[in-house]
Amino acid sequence: MKYLEAEDHADIFVPHAYPEQTADLGEIRMNYAVTGEPNHPALLLIPAQGESWWGYEHAMPLLSATFQVFAVDLRGQGRSTWTPGRYTLDNFGNDLVRFLRAVIGRPTIVSGLSSGGTVAAWLSAFAEPGQIRAAVYEAWPT
Repeated sequence: MKYLEAEDHADIFVPHAYPEQTADLGEIRMNYAVTGEPNHPALLLIPAQGESWWGYEHAMPLLSATFQVFAVDLRGQGRSTWTPGRYTLDNFGNDLVRFLRAVIGRPTIVSGLSSGGTVAAWLSAFAEPGQIRAAVYEAWPT
């Protein structure tokens, strides 16, 4: 099965408030946006299934007063590599372990919405020692 990259479906994207960057993590390229000062604590935002970092776009300016905010597209989301048949909790988690190592490079607070919260919980248990400072599990408002 062929994996799809952002340029394979570029017509579905619209511009956003923050420049997007890409980290090559081996099997995938992970799309992300970052804002805030590098001397602030690191905060990683993990979107829900079928979502994108774009769902955090309006919260990022508020959070960036206190944190350096990293908001990601997991594999299969937004401009990250689409890998049909390779969407497992372990793959999402291991992608983020590599992202934490390669891009953030310091202890990080992770926060995930809905299924992204499940990935944040996975990171709480299985990330490399010292990568996770704290975790927040978000839910949809009722």
